[in-house]
Amino acid sequence: MKIILLLLCLSMTLLACVEPVRPVSRNFDRAACGATSTDISVNTLNPVDKDNVSEYMLEGKCGRKQAEVLVNIEGNPLSQYPICDNTGRWRVVIDVSGLVNKKERFQVAISQGSVNRNMHCQNVENFFVCPSNYIAVSEPLYLNRYTNRTQKSSFCVMKFEAKVKSGSPLPTRLGDNTLVKAESLANGDLITRVTEDTAIQFCKQNGPGYDLINNDEWQLIAYHIEDTPENWSNNTTEIIAGNRLNIGFIGSGAQSSSNTDDEQSRWSLNKRSHQLLNNEYIWDFSGNLWEIVQHHLTGISNRETYTGFVHEMPQSYRRDFGPRREYTIFNVRERTNLFGGLGYILGNAWGGTILRGGNQWRTAGVFSADVRWEPDRARRIDVGFRCVYYP
Repeated sequence: MKIILLLLCLSMTLLACVEPVRPVSRNFDRAACGATSTDISVNTLNPVDKDNVSEYMLEGKCGRKQAEVLVNIEGNPLSQYPICDNTGRWRVVIDVSGLVNKKERFQVAISQGSVNRNMHCQNVENFFVCPSNYIAVSEPLYLNRYTNRTQKSSFCVMKFEAKVKSGSPLPTRLGDNTLVKAESLANGDLITRVTEDTAIQFCKQNGPGYDLINNDEWQLIAYHIEDTPENWSNNTTEIIAGNRLNIGFIGSGAQSSSNTDDEQSRWSLNKRSHQLLNNEYIWDFSGNLWEIVQHHLTGISNRETYTGFVHEMPQSYRRDFGPRREYTIFNVRERTNLFGGLGYILGNAWGGTILRGGNQWRTAGVFSADVRWEPDRARRIDVGFRCVYYP
């Protein structure tokens, strides 16, 4: 399994955040955990929850100073290991959200010298378990400064846009009286033609902890996508001419079915899945449907009116709708590349409802936003939504 882990610290001194690291796919011999290691230990590990899953700390004692401490989580090793320091201690902070969000318990194994001998193993209780077809969205430290979110904790989000099982009753344009439980399904009937209030109600039908995604949560996912090289045509996040994000399905009529092969396929403009920093995949976050999001914004009277591509948005829009980095390189010469695939802003009026993601050639993009719609006018066949869940 290809897992992304965040390596933040290699010694007892916790300094600045560093770039995410990727583990190599290989398994350790679980039988080796029966051995008693005399040169390595790990302190008692805390249970995992939504507040520590993206910055989970492991530390302990080690016998071979300046040697690597081999760390495996459920058989998945870090691609870059912590070092035993001169005091005989080791420490590492990692993101385990994409690895363990479906497991109520998981195993950490450590050793020095050989990955399959003299291992010290410990089971960890995990309270960060996402519902079926929900993915983990981690909130690593280095992304916190780019988001408006007031609740700093990781969460789960629908992998797919909200649907019901095929053939189930759906709300109509004439009324929202049909009570629906919104589900994250690879195949089913998309839920459209609803207001923000109705979408909230449909999400909450799933039980405690469920809600409609809000604009800050949307932004955090978009930052993940922006910072993941696999989502870019040149397989790099470097801001260079011709590099662009995929914008998903932009044909006539939304797609209600999903082919999971899309996740492992090569980049294409209409690739429907995006990868997050923790190696999770989300579908139709750009393209297919506009999506309703909850928001704390009351108007745009303090912003300049703007309709245009994301890369040229005014500063007053950037915190709520903009990417993490500046993309001024995507000028008129990049028109054929859709200005990096970042999206389009429709902000020349304020209706009170915010739509994100776009659904057509010009409007699709993970940072796209449309703020023109009154609640009732947003009840259209090309507008859907997705739910979040806090474990």
